[in-house]
Amino acid sequence: MNPLVSGFAFFSTQYPATALFVLCALKSSLIVLSGWLVASALRRRSARARCWVWRCTLLACAGLLLMEFGPAAVQRVRRALPAVVATPAQAQATRERAVAFRWVPSIEEINRLENEKQEQFRAEERASPVVRPPWEKADRPRLSADDMRLAPWRQIERGLPRVWGFGAGLFAAVTLLRVAAGRWWLRRSSGPADDGLAGAARRVAASLRTGRRLRIRLTPRVPSPLLVGFFVPVIYLPETARGWSGEKLRAVFLHELAHWQRRDPLWQLAGRLIACALWWQPLVAWAARRMGAEAEAAADDVAVLHETGVAAYARSLVEIARVAGAGARGAPAGGVSMVGRTALEKRIRALLAANPWRGRVGKLAAGFIVLLAVGAGVIASTYVGVATGEKSSANVRVKSSPAKRMSAEERATLQRIFDNTTRRLTALRYLHFRLEKEPSRLAPDGTVTRSPIPEKMEAWVDEWTGVHRAEFRPYIPLFVNSTRPFDAWDRTSINNGENSYTYDDALMPSDQFTKSGPGGLERYLGIAETQELLRLVRRLLDWGYPLGKSLVEVEYEGRMVTELQQNIYEAKETGKLTQQTIFRLDPQQADILCYYESFSAWNERGTIPRRWILEETGRTASGVIYPKRWRTVFPTETEIGTEAFHVTQLEVLSELPADIVTPFRSRESEFVAKGGTAVRHGRIEIRYEDAVTGRSVATGSVTARIYHDDRWHEIGEMAPDVRGRVVISLPGKTGPEIIALNVKMKAPGYAPQVVEWTKTGDPLQLPEIYVAHLWPASPIAGRVLDPDDKPVAGAEVKIWLWNGGSGPMPVYRDRFDLSDIAVKTDAAGRWKAEGFPENLMGLGLIVIASGYRQTSALSGTAVRMLTGQPYESLRDGSSVIHLRPEVVVNGRVLDAQGEPAKGASVTLFTEDVDTRGTVNRGTVKAGQQGEFSFGQLPHGTGRIIVDEPLHKPVMVEISIPSETPVHVRLEPGNVVKGRVVGEDGKPRAGLDVHPETWRGKRHVLDYSTQTDAEGRFIWRGAPDDEVEFVFGGCRNQEILTNVMLTAKPEEQTFIMKPALRLDCAVVDAKTGQPVLKVKLVPGQVWDDREPSWDRRSAKTHDGGRVTWQNGWLGEKWIFLLEADGYEPLRTPTYEGSQRDITETFRLIPRKQP
Repeated sequence: MNPLVSGFAFFSTQYPATALFVLCALKSSLIVLSGWLVASALRRRSARARCWVWRCTLLACAGLLLMEFGPAAVQRVRRALPAVVATPAQAQATRERAVAFRWVPSIEEINRLENEKQEQFRAEERASPVVRPPWEKADRPRLSADDMRLAPWRQIERGLPRVWGFGAGLFAAVTLLRVAAGRWWLRRSSGPADDGLAGAARRVAASLRTGRRLRIRLTPRVPSPLLVGFFVPVIYLPETARGWSGEKLRAVFLHELAHWQRRDPLWQLAGRLIACALWWQPLVAWAARRMGAEAEAAADDVAVLHETGVAAYARSLVEIARVAGAGARGAPAGGVSMVGRTALEKRIRALLAANPWRGRVGKLAAGFIVLLAVGAGVIASTYVGVATGEKSSANVRVKSSPAKRMSAEERATLQRIFDNTTRRLTALRYLHFRLEKEPSRLAPDGTVTRSPIPEKMEAWVDEWTGVHRAEFRPYIPLFVNSTRPFDAWDRTSINNGENSYTYDDALMPSDQFTKSGPGGLERYLGIAETQELLRLVRRLLDWGYPLGKSLVEVEYEGRMVTELQQNIYEAKETGKLTQQTIFRLDPQQADILCYYESFSAWNERGTIPRRWILEETGRTASGVIYPKRWRTVFPTETEIGTEAFHVTQLEVLSELPADIVTPFRSRESEFVAKGGTAVRHGRIEIRYEDAVTGRSVATGSVTARIYHDDRWHEIGEMAPDVRGRVVISLPGKTGPEIIALNVKMKAPGYAPQVVEWTKTGDPLQLPEIYVAHLWPASPIAGRVLDPDDKPVAGAEVKIWLWNGGSGPMPVYRDRFDLSDIAVKTDAAGRWKAEGFPENLMGLGLIVIASGYRQTSALSGTAVRMLTGQPYESLRDGSSVIHLRPEVVVNGRVLDAQGEPAKGASVTLFTEDVDTRGTVNRGTVKAGQQGEFSFGQLPHGTGRIIVDEPLHKPVMVEISIPSETPVHVRLEPGNVVKGRVVGEDGKPRAGLDVHPETWRGKRHVLDYSTQTDAEGRFIWRGAPDDEVEFVFGGCRNQEILTNVMLTAKPEEQTFIMKPALRLDCAVVDAKTGQPVLKVKLVPGQVWDDREPSWDRRSAKTHDGGRVTWQNGWLGEKWIFLLEADGYEPLRTPTYEGSQRDITETFRLIPRKQP
């Protein structure tokens, strides 16, 4: 696509009024220029032909306005330029030029504007005293077209239509006023002519066949003859006309009646009004004047053709002009003057020149005029369209009867549905209910996998606001590993109307959360589907148009129900159904939703619709109907999921219980320095108490270690005193800053415990005294059996009890130190492990046995899901785990010469039939003959990746089990020469360099090196395609990740510079003075979702400046600035592309209550 055309098309989407002005200026200039060229080509032809040229030109200018501002029927004849679809690169280049010209904001500015608008929307919703039902709420605001415009273009876009319209109206009003005033002035100052003059005029009119309806009036106000009138011609003559000769009078009447015959008064008024409409375009006014001049010349030609000679007419014209003198230019605006603005000498010369075409158009001139009319019409009706390579929403339509209005019966049905449904949802606003969910999966081969235990939930919810507390005991997500499609743990979910909090009871809650707007439990009780139904019904009632034949009565489950269907199709040319939503309602049960189906052709998960199916209803104490049993059916990437729900209890509340949605406050904030400055203590005293009795625990051993000065400092084993106290010395006020402290306790009869503090943002604020609670412990046990219920001896059972902090590097954790506990089964297949507390929430295990499939490819399976038995079965030893036979994959690797590739790294990834993700089965080294083997595998498919230092890595697709051994032949590797330098251009020596990801798989390429003294490294086993590298790491302190590297013959240079670095000033928005203490909270941005704020890494900065840096290329970050006395500020979104941000952030002082 031409950059100029694509740029203008892009500009027109952002600034339509300004683009329309520019386009009208260009089109009108082109039209007038075309008229001038044709008139010049016809300069030796008649004035009549040239007059028609200018008439067509002005008509095209009027058509230009009609095409842009006329009714839709006229605009439909417009035609776009042939659209050339822009490639993504061209579209990106166009946008970059637009940003450079300040037509549109940059991505960072757009993100900032969206954040500001969303925050304003949320603030207005929070400030509103009225709580509206969800089906009545307005959609979340999006940036308007005006929001996306920048100064000065925004002011031009706003003001240009007003200035254009005001000028056109003003000039048109002045023109019409002058015409009306001139005609009134002429009538008032004139009188009828005598019969001699009137008779002479009628004789001329008869010869021209213009009719006998004309009036002749005399007035001292006009210096020369003047024709006025649109329907009846009125010729005004000066008083001196009484003494004119018959020859002169005949010349005058011939000229003026020729104007009337050609309708010149009407054409000249139209030309003036068109020039008024385009008052800013001088070429249009010039064209109107040219039309008037040619009209005078054409009237002269008519007079000459009916006179005895050219000389006599010219003599009359000169005599009239001599008497009129300068007053000819002061003629009233209401008519056509015989001696006006046209140069008399030019008219005389044209009259005296021989012209065989005088008074005739001719075929050639007519052809030119027709060609001009067509060309000018095409110019006027052509516009620049916008073409992209993506599907546009303009290509879809609702397939309905456009002219059919809703019948009274249809309106009554919809109104009944709306009333019954709103009445039911209003009654079910505040709820307390319990339910069970039984999830299952249908695999492509027809295998059905069901969760061995149901998910159970108890909830308190305000369905209008989304405020809720939901306790899952247990929670079963659709998480999959190699042995089962589900997992289980206990979870509590809270939404207080402003923020969402989720606490997994197997994991200690923390301050870290994702800030989001109100979100409730709409997915339960069919609330979400019913609210969608209400929004659709409300739109239909407001518009008054049905969805064609979509509102019908159908038979469903042996009874008649009302079906409302919404269909969306592609463009009319294809008629392909792209979206369909079906609602079925039972009129015998107050129009409760009994079936819902949603289908989208754009869904990446195929053409299987999502369904909600009602199976049983219940009634509240007040008689309100609600869904008691239902199931949902939905497609996944490879399977069909089903969830069956059963409400075991439902109670309607008048309001939510007090404090039911108060979020848990983690103790993490206690151990972060306030204001960024910590109070340093020289010691910390830890007191151990029995969690049940509260008594001191005076037995056991304590080990501790402290991290400072870039290394761990081990402290010897300690024993608590008689009061259960242990004192640990810490670096004092003048000592190094403590980065981490880890204290472990093992006491007989108690579960081992670990307490740790880790600095992630602001400095740690360690307490002087900390009380740790130890929980009494007892053993757990179980059995491992094969599919035939025979014991499996020698199986390794690894056990985890995850009840510590979750997420990256928590500030504080006080948890059981029970991870990777390994025991073996005896000859009877029994195993036993000591030291586990009464609460086994979060317990997971993995069983590994030779000849059997591993129970989990991850860290551990939730034991309740693995066995389908409660935790109590571990206490009495009745827990049973069944193993399945293993599948083995064997193979061999050969180098480029066909020799065994001894020592080559072979990594296996599997994608099992009952798995949703890819599982890394580990890496092995090829043996002496290049052989390798993987065992304990499930059935399914997989990928083998082979890497050898001097050969290209190879990825091979396999089936598990494989009928034949896998043979891999390697090829010589590509050579990559790289050099890493600092920002100062100096080489970075001793820097770690290693590949991170290849073809979406991490840590599969066995290459690692360090840069030499010149900062150089060489990799001789590079593939042909792209590899993601990491420079630096923990040992080097600095790191740069997501560096994309491709083999090239020349040496490649990489700059060791942070992916994103902030060094920004923070000032008071009113005074401009620095804000001395500011907390900077980083947040990561993923697509269009709300940022994930990392409050653990929040850091307080002094001196009115904030600094931050990160080494992850390609990631997007946003920051929250908080300071006492100021409103929080969200920055724009920044992408990690080795850029420095040096902006000034202005905080708005918080209004005092």
